[in-house]
Amino acid sequence: MAGGNVRLAWPFLIARGRHSGYRTLVSPEPLAGDGAYGILEREIEPNPDRDTPSTLELRTPDGRTFTAVHLSHVVSAKELDVADARDVHGRPLLLIFGLLWDEALLLKVSTADVDVAFRIALTAYRRFLARVTGHRSGRGCELERPLRACTGPLGPVT
Repeated sequence: MAGGNVRLAWPFLIARGRHSGYRTLVSPEPLAGDGAYGILEREIEPNPDRDTPSTLELRTPDGRTFTAVHLSHVVSAKELDVADARDVHGRPLLLIFGLLWDEALLLKVSTADVDVAFRIALTAYRRFLARVTGHRSGRGCELERPLRACTGPLGPVT
């Protein structure tokens, strides 16, 4: 992206399983140390404009400020390599994924960075579904290292 700034950003994923409610499955490392990753599932809701990025400023209980760019994506059976991509109630499986910066920013994110965040989220979600048996999952959320993401002035994904 011409004229963009490169900053560290952490991918994240909030999703539900076939039997369980929404939870953070991939947590940005800065939120994991003190359990602040719960702020993601409390503050970020599914976007009714599927596959359209939204920006949200988050503040942890200890006063740290973050910026999240997130998208909602209905995952297909083909993307999961399964016969059916619905939960036990027949609802489509929905991923809420994105990138988190450890500062307050007005920004837009490149399509390439959104694609990387989606690939990380989809890979983690496949692992999550493979681990889940019945109503329980094998372990908690995964931690992700930061990416070097390109940001620019507030605007649409380019």
